[in-house]
Amino acid sequence: MHTETTLFHFGNCTMCLGQAFHDFSWKCGAKFQTYDLPHETAACGRRKGAKSAKMGTAAGDTASGGPKVCTFNMLTYKLHVLGDYVKSIWQFGTTNNYSTQVVSGSLTFLIVYLSHNQGELEHHRVKHFYSQTNKIGFTCTIAKHQQCERLLHRIWQENQAIAVAAEEREIHLPTAGSECPSLHFVDQESLPNCAPDAHYQISQGKKFYWDLGAWLARNKDDKALEVHPYSLEELKLMLLQGFLQKLKNHILGCLIPGSKADDGDEEFTLAQHNALHFINNHIYCHKVLCINYTTYDLRWAQDSLNPWTHSDVMVLSHEDIKNAHPYWYAQIIGIFHTDVQYHGPELGNHVPRWIDFLWVQWFVHNRNVQSGWDVCRLPCIGFYPQGKPEAFGFIDPEQVIRAAHLIPAFHFGRTTALLPPSIACRKSEKDEDWDWYYVNM
Repeated sequence: MHTETTLFHFGNCTMCLGQAFHDFSWKCGAKFQTYDLPHETAACGRRKGAKSAKMGTAAGDTASGGPKVCTFNMLTYKLHVLGDYVKSIWQFGTTNNYSTQVVSGSLTFLIVYLSHNQGELEHHRVKHFYSQTNKIGFTCTIAKHQQCERLLHRIWQENQAIAVAAEEREIHLPTAGSECPSLHFVDQESLPNCAPDAHYQISQGKKFYWDLGAWLARNKDDKALEVHPYSLEELKLMLLQGFLQKLKNHILGCLIPGSKADDGDEEFTLAQHNALHFINNHIYCHKVLCINYTTYDLRWAQDSLNPWTHSDVMVLSHEDIKNAHPYWYAQIIGIFHTDVQYHGPELGNHVPRWIDFLWVQWFVHNRNVQSGWDVCRLPCIGFYPQGKPEAFGFIDPEQVIRAAHLIPAFHFGRTTALLPPSIACRKSEKDEDWDWYYVNM
């Protein structure tokens, strides 16, 4: 790991080393004459003799006049790039974090053919085509081979995309009578580059959306959208499903100044809920959430999150108990935004607002398992059991710190008791969950 101070000293040392090389070349190179070693001179003579025999010329025509003079060569690549190391570390980090040697000359043709990246050994791949030419006018022949390889590789990529799309639709598409709350990999959604100082990025498109009322009605029996009414009297006036009730609590907490309500709080009244309107009654679904954060070695990094493969996130804990874990963990079910308009007296401006939110399933800490540096154990977490109102909720993407790496606790096995078949479950998991997970640190 480097800091500004160490890089400053690194730059000074590089300049001193370069000056030392120049001094050696100017002072020592002119005073001393160096020659090839005897075995190098003998090897050079054998090569010339073999070449003369092959060409049919006399050996004396190519005889050398003795050992070749050797001088200190400053015009080498290794010396040329010494001045670029400090700049590269500033831009890309220390050199042990990456490698430019992607394509190796010892790889088979198939591996080279399927390789997506090309590094400093790319010239080995081009030379592979030389053996397939007639050695006469081989430049055009190599170019044709390379063009053919590129076309075949493009066809292979298209076939792979079609196969993946078919597999995803077979595995992940919801059953009849339900609708998946997240987009599939086959769905295309534009995601332009974002400013590096922006904490998160979600697509601004409105191509994929759900009609909120119709979607809730079609999935009214789903446990992830369970009904949590205020009271029996209010239930008679309005049936608020748990999803909609928590969503309105979350949005009101974002809109009303000074509000600290979480999804589980019931701070807002029915009148405030009624004053909040979803424009066109739509919530817009998105494919990817990008989180920008600072790594432990003071570098910028980005996590790309989606509900299918990289869905676990961490946020700051709101617990005020003694020795509480500093973070909460959740699994993303869906990435959404919506346009809302609030007509309550708390806001003087009733213009429509754009609200980004994540629908998540929360993890709970296993307090029966000790964890931390003192006991050298990773934190143990698991999903809330079914029936708990705090099992599902909403969070602002601004609150997400970064992605979390969760390791299944294989010793405890899997279970179907945490959540019955639901649109919140991944189809590939076959309605099963791991009992517990370990938080990798």
